[in-house]
Amino acid sequence: MELMHQFLTDKYDWYEAFQQQYDKARGRVHIKPTLVQLLKHMERDQGSRIALLAVRMGVSRRRVSQIAAEGVEAGILELVADPDDARVSIVTISAGGQQILDKAIEAMHEIEAELARRIGRENLAQLVKLLKMDWGPPVLPSDSPDRPRTQTPSEASS
Repeated sequence: MELMHQFLTDKYDWYEAFQQQYDKARGRVHIKPTLVQLLKHMERDQGSRIALLAVRMGVSRRRVSQIAAEGVEAGILELVADPDDARVSIVTISAGGQQILDKAIEAMHEIEAELARRIGRENLAQLVKLLKMDWGPPVLPSDSPDRPRTQTPSEASS
């Protein structure tokens, strides 16, 4: 049986590889997927504390610090002292980082245009439409037969 998960991960890997080649061919900084995840969870206007990002991302503070350090090294992020607590660092987007992110968004538009040429505009539009749909919360409905049970049906009736 073919699983949707495999197709989703294959296409994610394709997109990431295409973007990496695109960036390399143009001499641009490639934003690694781990850094993209951090950026996705940041508060853009004021920056975010490492501890808060760790909670949002579901990883350790140490891992967030490592990712942030990679972002600083790439010129995308900077660490600044929290005005409320000088012992704490805030992760913010650097001025140069904003330009890099703007270029990355331009690249994504170009990659989508290339994908439209490859699979057709209508297919791309349908794919985007399906991905934008609200699939509901990622929890099993309470009446699902696949829902993990804490007791067997015979225990429940006794």
